[in-house]
Amino acid sequence: MRFKAREGDFVEALDGLIFDVKGLVHPPDRIVAYLRYLEDPSGDRRRDGKNYIKVYSLSEREKILRERYPQYLYYDRVFGEYMQGVPTRYVSKLYQPTEKVREILEKPRLDIVESQAIKFVKTICDSSDVQLRKIGLSGSILVNLHRKDSDIDVIVYGREDSLSVYEALKRLMDEGCEP
Repeated sequence: MRFKAREGDFVEALDGLIFDVKGLVHPPDRIVAYLRYLEDPSGDRRRDGKNYIKVYSLSEREKILRERYPQYLYYDRVFGEYMQGVPTRYVSKLYQPTEKVREILEKPRLDIVESQAIKFVKTICDSSDVQLRKIGLSGSILVNLHRKDSDIDVIVYGREDSLSVYEALKRLMDEGCEP
């Protein structure tokens, strides 16, 4: 199966590992993505009755994969080095930031982070005239592993729209608004 994955998307593998996608171009048989979350009883993030940990450092991500999940490491001839990637046959779900915005807008009840995120997205749209479909939410909120103290990772697709949002945010900050 072929996936149209791009930077900002997340991939969940069949074994429950969650990876953040890197780049726009991928080998035919896998998605270049780096381990971000894995199930762990001691984890401080919870989803569907399971605890997860967030893996921060690249060296720790690679160590976990090398020791426990070597199927996600491969040698890339183009880059001439070992990289992390999810074989397409192991992909359970592709999470896309623009879909997350739509999902949150349709939810009847939001938690505090979702509420703040959608308020911020609407402020961006209203201040920049960028269409809602060009804005997405990535990071922990995308895969429902956010906490009350999680940051909000907004993605704007397209160069012109990104510049428009940049100018709008600059203007809002100059006016004393807090994001």
